[in-house]
This record gives sequence, structure tokens and C-alpha cells, in this order.
Amino acid sequence: MKRYTVITTFNEEGRKLYGQKMVNSFQNFWPREVDLIVYTEGTTVPTQSSNVRLVDLYANSKVYKQFLKRHKNNPQAQGGKGPNNEAKYDARKAFKWQGIRFCHKVFAVHHAVNTIDSDWIIWLDGDTLTHTQMPMQFLDSVSPDEYVATHLGRGERYHSECGWVGYNRKHPQGIDFVNDFAGLYINDTMFNYPEWHDSFLFDVMRREYQNKGEKFFNLNPHPDTKGLAGHPFINSDLGRYIDHMKGKRKIQGYSKANEYQIHNNIDYVKRIPRVR
Repeated sequence: MKRYTVITTFNEEGRKLYGQKMVNSFQNFWPREVDLIVYTEGTTVPTQSSNVRLVDLYANSKVYKQFLKRHKNNPQAQGGKGPNNEAKYDARKAFKWQGIRFCHKVFAVHHAVNTIDSDWIIWLDGDTLTHTQMPMQFLDSVSPDEYVATHLGRGERYHSECGWVGYNRKHPQGIDFVNDFAGLYINDTMFNYPEWHDSFLFDVMRREYQNKGEKFFNLNPHPDTKGLAGHPFINSDLGRYIDHMKGKRKIQGYSKANEYQIHNNIDYVKRIPRVR
């Protein structure tokens, strides 16, 4: 049987808004054989489950600590300054250049893949909610052995949705891929690209590996379908078990029922309040 470890990260504000719900729902609906590692950012997480463990990211990742110290006063790493071609900078889309905001998950993945002896390390965003009992067979179905990683690709027009990314540690290139991905942050080469948030840079490295003949499994069955690119997580097979409250959905605590184009008949979706 393949071994899976799920990882996530959030700070105290995130824990209060969504992270504690994420952990609680993991405890209720994931297989007991799967561990959850929460890489904490100055917070703690109440839990009674033996398969949920906390790791202080700052205390355990030297390269993460160095990155934060190096860029704590750098506006370019915090979305306050765009790429060298300033005409491309748009303050309304500052997330594209918020390297620090999105670095935590990259360094959590880097630490996990290099220290945890599981077959697969699954990154799961902290603003997700597991709502239906998940069988181990499902994890096997979305983690095929011949792929370096799994992701939610959205065609060539948009960057991947990285609320779920599976990293195959047993693939010959699996650990190297993560080290090269994190290396864009460790070596500050992230600033050489038009955007430097994690999803854009994941795709940069994914394409490099694909050009070398390596395979990545797209969990999004309709990456180019108009109207579905904005919320592929819940309209993939993942949506049968997990909701992703990205963006303003964190406030309401669920995705809207009309956003479900594929799994709109499951019990969880039927319980979502309808908005007129």
C-alpha cells in the first residue's frame, strides 16, 4: 500500500478563519492511514488525532528563514513592485509578485519532500474543507506512479491552480523537481520571471521538466472549458470530497452551489444555501 502524507501551512489569522476547520475536517473524513503535517507560522493547532502533527516552519527550514530575512524589506518580494518592465505592473493584481506571501507553501513542500519518508507528499491548501468520507482507493486513483507530480492545470492561458499538488517522492525525478522548484526562491532566480507567486513558478519548472520528457498528471479533466477555469478544484474529481474556499469564499465558508458544474448532485452541495 502506498504511503501518503498531506501537508499544509497557515498563520494564526489563517487558523482562526479557515485552518482549524481544515484540520478538523481532515480528522473526520480522511483515511486514518494518512498523516497531516501542519507547518505552522507562529501558531498552534488544537488537535486530538495521532495522525496530525505540527512542525514549526521557521525553526525547521534554514532556507525559509534565510529567504524571509533576505527579503523582509524588499518591496519587490511583497507585491509592491513589479518586474523590470514596470508597464506590466498592476497594483490590482499585486498577488502575482507577492513572493513572500506565497513562499511559505513552497518551503513547506521543500522541507517535507526532503525529510518525510512517504511515497507521496500532497500539498493541500489550508482554506479547504473535506466534507465526504474519502477512501484510500481515491488517493491511489489521483496518484499514478509514472508521474512526477499531479496538479490542476488550466491550459496554456492560465497558471495551474495549486490548492492540491501531489509530489511523487518515489519517481526518479520527484525530489529533484521539488528542489529545482524551491531553488527559484532559494537562489532568488524567481525575479527573472514575469510573475513570482508559487503557481506561476510551479508551471515554469513543470514545463522545463516536461520538455525533458517527464510526465505530470493533470487532475483537471477540462482545462480549456470556458467557465470552469476559475474554480477547477471543485469541478475535478477532488470536488467529490473537498471544497476549496479560495479568495472571498473564505468569508462565507463554502463555494457557491452554482460554481459546481460537475458534482452538483452530491449531498454537500445540496446543503449549500442557494443565493437568489
